[in-house]
Amino acid sequence: MSIRNKRLSTGDSKDTLKLAVAIVTDVISALYGNPKIQPKAIGKELISSLDMSISDNGEGIEYIKTLVRKDFLDNVINYRHPNYFGHQRPAPLIAGVLADFAAQAFNPTVTNYDGNPVSVTIENELLKWFKDLFDFSLHGCATLTSGGSESNLTALLAARESKGLGRVILSKHAHYSVEKACYILGVCPQNIIKIDVDDSGRISKSQLEKEILEAKNKRSRVMAVVATAGTTSLGAFDDLNFIAELKRKSDFWFHVDGAHGGACVFSDKFSSRLDGLSLADSFCFDPHKLMWVSPPASIFFCRNKEALTSALNPTGMEVGYIIKPSSETSRNYVYEEPLRLSLFCTRHFTSLKILSVLKVHGINFFGRAIEKIVDDTWSIFLAMEKSNDFEVYCPPSFNIICFRHTPINILEDNISNHNVKLKDIAIHECEIFFNTIYFGDECWLRMQLMNIYEDINIQSILDNIRLASNITSLSERSNDYGNSP
Repeated sequence: MSIRNKRLSTGDSKDTLKLAVAIVTDVISALYGNPKIQPKAIGKELISSLDMSISDNGEGIEYIKTLVRKDFLDNVINYRHPNYFGHQRPAPLIAGVLADFAAQAFNPTVTNYDGNPVSVTIENELLKWFKDLFDFSLHGCATLTSGGSESNLTALLAARESKGLGRVILSKHAHYSVEKACYILGVCPQNIIKIDVDDSGRISKSQLEKEILEAKNKRSRVMAVVATAGTTSLGAFDDLNFIAELKRKSDFWFHVDGAHGGACVFSDKFSSRLDGLSLADSFCFDPHKLMWVSPPASIFFCRNKEALTSALNPTGMEVGYIIKPSSETSRNYVYEEPLRLSLFCTRHFTSLKILSVLKVHGINFFGRAIEKIVDDTWSIFLAMEKSNDFEVYCPPSFNIICFRHTPINILEDNISNHNVKLKDIAIHECEIFFNTIYFGDECWLRMQLMNIYEDINIQSILDNIRLASNITSLSERSNDYGNSP
């Protein structure tokens, strides 16, 4: 009896690929030429506009055009818009997009060397380059992760292995993923110590020193101190040299979350903000922020490789199909198996897009890009400072500015509520996007500048905010009249 192998028809071919690329390129190019902030539909209207029905036999490759154009691009918020100042999600450079397309097309593993030597080699060689860049080369190791959250969890996992379970000290403006990682790793809530920040958003050095001394006097172990280089709230940089000196006296694990601000390494003007980083035990940096590539793209650096590998594989387990004895490692392989340095088995071939933007644009490009967005931030700050209807929380430390619009006709008690409403009006009626942030009970507006493709028009920005504020005021007065007896 013979068994006939039937080839499954996928419709994939060279011609199909060319067609698909042409369709996607055509519609995305059209969007680049007409950036917009406001989606065509949101909420229930968006849900009802999407065709989510799946047919038995498929729609054919031509349907990609409808899917990408009608369902996705008509409703996507375009981060290339000159008035987009929203979340830490930049519009990616085309060089990275193209490289990532190739990576997606072939789907190479970066789990182990035998699975695909070229992807593992590119990743390891790129990580060696970054270790040299950040001065983490001596005895250290590095791995690519999905983002700062995974990197921070990995850091505290290594810290627990090295120092034992104990207190974790961080600032009140540290990323929320640090506290989440503490809970995952079994740190008691009372041992998660949040330190106040100064007027610029940096961790209070006096309170930090006091907390470490108090723990020492009580013979209570400090497992780790987590510093931030570029906070999400204000873009502030903690004093890394000061914390490194405290570490020298007290021997805790010193981790730096530089997911946002680590990109200062590319700028001669701002690299000093990372002074002291070379004394940290671990550090993370997100190229998917200020290297303008799409996520996932985060790098975790660790000086104590033994602590990391032991934490990730405490029993020295071997899995026959992938985690094999070192004696079986390919004689041509010169790296640690990537799986031994990562929380996860399946990871994206991220390094190709990072390498691509570096090769295409060069190191100096990223320094100039960082300087542009910081200069733009300061230009907006100075313009707001000169205006009597804006209040700025503090001078910007990096590329983030927090402010409120304070028109004379709005009472102080109503300022926060007014700005909450203003934000939504600004997006939907005035084509300007920023988000809100709360300091205590007060609501402020937060602008984060990451657009390197367009020049900003400061007067237009302020005028659009004022227009949104006026529309908000009219709406508030209309509601007051409508609710009056």
